[in-house]
This record gives sequence, structure tokens and C-alpha cells, in this order.
Amino acid sequence: MTNIESLKCPYFDKFYFLVFRFKFICLFIAVLPGSLLANATEWKLVPSDSTQQNSIKQKGVFEPASSDLPQTQPTVWSSVPLNNNIKESSILDQGLNSNKISTTNNATYGGFRDLYRAGRWRPSISTTVPMGYGAKGVMAGFGFSGSDCTIESKQCINHPTPTITSIQEIGEAVLDSYIGFGDPLNGVSVLISNITQNTIRKGQSGKYLGGNQTGVSISRNIGPDTAIKIGTEGMIRWGGPRNLDSDRPKSAFGVISHRIALRPEPTDPFDTSTRWFSDLYLTVGVGNGQYRPFDQVISAQIQYAKDAGCWDGRRKCNDMQWRDAFLKATEWGNYYPLGVLTLAVTDQAHLITEWWGRNLNVSLSLQPFKEIGWTITPGVGNLIPNSDYGNNVNIPACRQCDMGDAITTRPLFYLRSMLNIKF
Repeated sequence: MTNIESLKCPYFDKFYFLVFRFKFICLFIAVLPGSLLANATEWKLVPSDSTQQNSIKQKGVFEPASSDLPQTQPTVWSSVPLNNNIKESSILDQGLNSNKISTTNNATYGGFRDLYRAGRWRPSISTTVPMGYGAKGVMAGFGFSGSDCTIESKQCINHPTPTITSIQEIGEAVLDSYIGFGDPLNGVSVLISNITQNTIRKGQSGKYLGGNQTGVSISRNIGPDTAIKIGTEGMIRWGGPRNLDSDRPKSAFGVISHRIALRPEPTDPFDTSTRWFSDLYLTVGVGNGQYRPFDQVISAQIQYAKDAGCWDGRRKCNDMQWRDAFLKATEWGNYYPLGVLTLAVTDQAHLITEWWGRNLNVSLSLQPFKEIGWTITPGVGNLIPNSDYGNNVNIPACRQCDMGDAITTRPLFYLRSMLNIKF
């Protein structure tokens, strides 16, 4: 008789062995995802090239034996680091992000009169008229500006040819400085500018560098190459008793600047070739104060002197009262059009034509070193004779006044220089 127990034991042993293996496999499957996460590895399908396919074939990747079956490309898996905050972005999102980065890098910004674009400083696009572009991050600059004589008097007529002596006697020069900060492309940019007078001769207080005037403006980009700016120049007078040494006009303005690209930007970062006539800059706006025609300023000065009782002899005014009346008349007033057209002859030379409310200026702004934000801008002004006083020399506040001996008919020579730094 066959022993039943002897028949059952082997099968039961195999059965329990299979059950044990099944439990082990289940446990392995349960633990596997945690192990993968612990290794911070994610698997991702990537396209394979022909070289990868050949190596895969050599390693024995299964391929259909029948030609009737569809021929599919072998699948190649590669591991990439797993980010807990990983988020799959669409092609559209990637395109928008890259375009935003490109726009930010190539947007046009500026300091006081000089440009900053594509990671470096560039020459000025104006000499007297403010430009619309504002500072990106923190920018600062220091320099000077001056002319060989002062247009507000007959002194230019007495010195028809500029000389060292005439410049020392009647020349005008100030120190220019500024600091700007902000983000005009995504917010606004603030510019604080200052001029310091009495650089050639002592002021009325008997001191050099005694008079200062400060202005504030706000700029905003409405595109990578278009910006608007509103603000003041010379708004705050400070330094010395009664600010005797600060006699520049107080001016307000509003301008918009736009860049027109005539040639595309180089795509090669190592391309150092000269780009001829690459850009055109247009600035238009309005301004008062120093941007008014000078016959309007003279008329306002006479009117202020009349209001003070000095002009018609109603009161005996001393020198300070006359000064206060005349100085008050140079401030603010009506707005007049401004315009600047600048051609980028090269990346380091800009030709500027400028109507600054009174007359026409032409200047050439040069950047001697491409890597340094230093510009030198010589120019010639007063190109339209008598324009400062109006072609008819019309002084509404004093019809009988003869201003003939105070009309400046000869050109004036200007020079501006600025060293700019971006922090």
C-alpha cells in the first residue's frame, strides 16, 4: 500500500515554497517605488539616434522577425534628476520665457544723457534736451558741460572768436552728476541729477563750486526700445546764503524716446566688426524754464520787475531785489516743443541734431573706449541767428525796449563729458 503522507509532502512543500516566493515578489514591488524615490531618479523617454540604435542591436534588443510587422524605432531610456517641484512646461511657455530674457537683455536704458544697451554703455543721444530712457539697477555718473560764452547777454558779440581769454572771462561751465535706480521695463526708474556752478570764476558769494541745483525725474519703458520720462531739472537750489551762487532756471519737461534699428544686432558675441549706421533715435516732448525762447524769458523778467515795483520806479529796489525778480522769471512758465534726432554712425559715435526750444544744436558724441562708459560730446549751437530772441525780437512786456545790442548772432561752442558707471 502506498503511503499517502509520503505522496503529499513533496507537493505541499512546493506549494508553500511558491506561496513564499509570491509574497516576496509582492513585498519587492511594494518597496521598489520608495527605493527609486530615495535614489532621486526619474526615467524619461528620449529620441535615439542611429549610433544608439546600432549599439542596441549589438546588445540584443528584440526586433520583429517578420517584415510584415510595423517597424518601430527602439526605445531608449535615460535617467534625469528628480525634482520634487518638477513641472513640465509647454513649448509655448519656453518660448515666452526665452523671449522675455532676450527682451530684458537687449532693452535700451540710460543715465543722464548717455545710453546703456546690450550690457554696455553707448554715446549720448542728446546734449541739452532730456532723453526718455532711465536707469536699470543702479547707475551713476560725473562730468562737466560748458559753452564758450553765455547767450543771455551781449558778451558773445564782444568776443566773436573764442579764445582762452574769452572763455576765462565769459565762458560758462558746470559740473554734472547723477544717480539713477530702478527697473523701467517692469516698473519705474528714478533719476536724481545735480549741477554745480562757479567752476571757472567765483560766484557772488566769493566761492568756487558754491551753487548747486538738483532735479528729479521718473522714467518708464513702454517697450524694449521706447521710454517716457517726466521730471524737473534745477528744481531745488541749495548752497550759500540766499543761494546767491545758484542762478540756473528751474525747468519741467516731458519726453518720449524711441530707437529705430536700421541693422540687426550681431548674433556672434565675438563679432567686433564696426556696425555702420545701425540705429536711429528720436526724442520729442515739451519743456519750460530754460527750454523757453529767450524773448519769452526777457518778457517775463520785465513783468516780474514791474510787479515788484522796480521797473517803473514805484519803489527803489536794491541789487538783490532786482536779482530776485529776474531770477524768478526764469522759472517754469509755458511749455514749448523739444526734439532730437540722433544717428548711430557707429557703436561709439552718435551724430546729434537737437531743437531745445530756443535754437538748433548739432553735436557729435564719442565713446573713446568701448568697455568704459566715458563719453565726450563737442557741439555747435545757436545755428539759427536771433532765434533765441524770436526772429522779430518781440518783447511783449516792453514794446519800446531795444534789444538789438544784446542779440547773439554767432554760433556757440559746447563741450560735454561724462563718466558713467553701472553697479
